[in-house]
Amino acid sequence: MPQLGIFWVCNGQVFGRARPLAEGCERWPGLLDSPDDHIAVWEDRTLKKAHPDLASLDYTEVPRGRVIFSIKDNRAIIYLDEVLSSAAVRKRIRVFFGLHSTPVTWERDPHYTTDPQKLDAIFEREFSRD
Repeated sequence: MPQLGIFWVCNGQVFGRARPLAEGCERWPGLLDSPDDHIAVWEDRTLKKAHPDLASLDYTEVPRGRVIFSIKDNRAIIYLDEVLSSAAVRKRIRVFFGLHSTPVTWERDPHYTTDPQKLDAIFEREFSRD
């Protein structure tokens, strides 16, 4: 069964929070998204217990992404950090979210980066609007 959610990849291992499509929120017409955000899940004690080696890191320091689902196209759309482009990592992401036979579109989003300069530019733009 296809799922949606958020994820990180560290040392080739995918972890995060996968949810059934029924738990998705329609934030944009025809697109289901997870109600989870990276910051809250990263701070969850369960995640830190499972991955104590990551406890000292910020959520932006580990390559991450998000799986949303297009109801119209019956397709998963996966946004991910550009460093996660290998076929092996993509396969692990598909397995983690149960997307074995689900069509997938792979996309980039500037928010999903571990590049410090790119992150600084994003935060500077977003916080300069206030």
